[in-house]
Amino acid sequence: MLTKISCPVCNADNYKVILKIKERNNFYNLNRDILFSIVKCKSCSMIYVNPTLDNTILAEIYSSGMLPFKQSFEETRQVEYQRVIKRIKKIKPTGRILDVGSGHGHLLKIARNHGYQALGIEINKKGYEYSKSQGLEVINDYIENAELKDNHFDIVILFHLLEHTTNPSSILSEVFRVLKKDGLLVVAFPNVNCWRRLIKGKKWEGWHPVEHILYFSFPTLKKLLEKTGFRIIQKPYIAKFPKPKKTMSEQIITILVFLKDYLENKFNIYPKDLLIYARK
Repeated sequence: MLTKISCPVCNADNYKVILKIKERNNFYNLNRDILFSIVKCKSCSMIYVNPTLDNTILAEIYSSGMLPFKQSFEETRQVEYQRVIKRIKKIKPTGRILDVGSGHGHLLKIARNHGYQALGIEINKKGYEYSKSQGLEVINDYIENAELKDNHFDIVILFHLLEHTTNPSSILSEVFRVLKKDGLLVVAFPNVNCWRRLIKGKKWEGWHPVEHILYFSFPTLKKLLEKTGFRIIQKPYIAKFPKPKKTMSEQIITILVFLKDYLENKFNIYPKDLLIYARK
């Protein structure tokens, strides 16, 4: 049921256990409670679950809908999807978009409404069938099996996908292959170096070792993207010195925000969810 894996960023097997978390079987329909180890790579500081569930079990969880994931959860992200597409339009205003892990197709629909040719890849049968019922173009398979054309897409979106995998390098290599030269990659992921995790520790709400196998920070994701041929074109946040404000209270608030942004950039500690833009 459990399989040991090497570090997904540097492939090292030298790690230390930093946390143990039990997942209850009645939540994921597993046949028993499992105590998972969260480890940290001693070579590159990547944090991940090791050992993790066997890939066969993970595939069943995601494809069959065993994972307690509802369409309503995606719907709450519609504002974020709109923001992402509007940002993409400033970089690449037209072209073909591939959304890997497209869920129920909400981001695909928004992209199509903005004039993009949009294709989704979704392994979950319910998400795939719902997307098709909405007239969206979706493939019900893994990206590695989808037989996509070389240099075909202008934009590829991985929206909260990589943390669910054991083979991010394989996925990113396939994304690199199907992207056009100078194509845009957009990656959203939960940030393990966020303030809430550093403050709450074991009680951080982001620990989900069944479905969240990989726990990226900005530095570790940057290493993985560069390893697979990508170059980041925009850091998550860039601190700028604040412009003078009229009142004392406005000045204090502005300076505090500046200090927060500065510390986030200095020590790579950002909010819970990060959005990275990279080019092929």
